[in-house]
Amino acid sequence: MSSPLDLARAATSYGLPGAAASSSLPARPLDDTTWGLTLRRVVASRCTGHLAASISDGAFAATDEQASQVLDAHETALGVDLVLERLLVVTLTSLAASDVRARALKGAALAHAAYPDPALRSYGDVDILVDAAGYDAAVEHLHDLGASAATRSRGRASSTASARASAWSWPTGTR
Repeated sequence: MSSPLDLARAATSYGLPGAAASSSLPARPLDDTTWGLTLRRVVASRCTGHLAASISDGAFAATDEQASQVLDAHETALGVDLVLERLLVVTLTSLAASDVRARALKGAALAHAAYPDPALRSYGDVDILVDAAGYDAAVEHLHDLGASAATRSRGRASSTASARASAWSWPTGTR
C-alpha cells in the first residue's frame, strides 16, 4: 500500500498531462486512517478537484462516505474560489477603469488558462501584478474597495520601482 503522501500526489495530478498513470491510484477503498491522512494532504494542497474527479471517474476507489467527504471539501474550496474570483474581477475592473495596468497571476489565472476545468484548481488567495507606474493608484483603489493592507509595502519607494509588493485583506462579507 502506498503512503498517504504518495496517494495524495497521485490524486492531485489526476487528469493533468504527463501525470503518472492512474495505476498508482488505489483499486480498493483506503482504510479510515490512510484515507483521513490522504484527504488532509489533498485539502492542504488545494487539489480537491483532482481527487473528486478521480473518484468520479472510478480511477480512485472510495467508499460512498469517502466520496461524500471529498465532495464536501471540494464544495468548500469552490466557495472560497468564487469569493476570491469576485474580488479579483472587481479589483481588475476598477484598476482598468482608472487606466492602471494589472494582470492576474498564479491560482485564478492558471485555473482558467491551464486546466481543462477551472474547478480542478483551487486557491487560497489572488495575486495581481500591477505596472510600477500604477502602483500608488492601485493602492488607492484597494483602499476604496474596502481592502486594508495586511503588510507594509516592500521595495523601493519611487513609483518607477521595478519591484514592490504588499498583501491586502478584505473584511468578511465584502464584495
